[in-house]
Amino acid sequence: DKLFWLDFNPRVRHIPNPTYIHASEDMRSHGGMEIVWVGRICPEKQIQDVVRAIALVKKTCPDVRLRLVGTGPEKQLKELRNVVVGLGLEENVTFEGYVSDVIPCYTKASVMCLTSKYEGYSLTLYEAASCGLPTVMYELPWLDYCNAFEGMLTVAQGDVEGLASNISRLLTNREEWQERSDALFHSYQISEQIDVTAYWVNLFH
Repeated sequence: DKLFWLDFNPRVRHIPNPTYIHASEDMRSHGGMEIVWVGRICPEKQIQDVVRAIALVKKTCPDVRLRLVGTGPEKQLKELRNVVVGLGLEENVTFEGYVSDVIPCYTKASVMCLTSKYEGYSLTLYEAASCGLPTVMYELPWLDYCNAFEGMLTVAQGDVEGLASNISRLLTNREEWQERSDALFHSYQISEQIDVTAYWVNLFH
């Protein structure tokens, strides 16, 4: 976006969003068999893809659990529940609904999954990173996060098998899980040091 607008006007600034969570070791994820998905339940979030991915993961990790955090229109929820039942995942998928404090959801999880078709700024990515939670996501290469953070695993949009494969890898390879957890946690710690106020002061000057 910045490069695009610079074609028309030299006075263009890119100011990152501030972080609001202080990363601490107390919030770190410790692994396990739980996947978390956080967001509004709506078509552009493509939440059914993560459910289908869990059906594939279950073949190699039968104890896997998916926690869906968020809510949406009743029509969307009904369609999603039908997908869960159709795939025989009633014992593997939990609908949490709206949660005011999402950090414990990340801390308890072993992997965070993001299936959005598009995002302008995905707060969930930063929340998960603040807990050192390894993330498997659809490619969103224009996000600041994807350029500044290390440790996430990305697959092409719509690649459900790719989601499943990467989730399974993290669940079964503790060494890689830890490496990616540390990388994301360290990336978040670096992002905390950015002085967003200085960006704005510079802009006003």
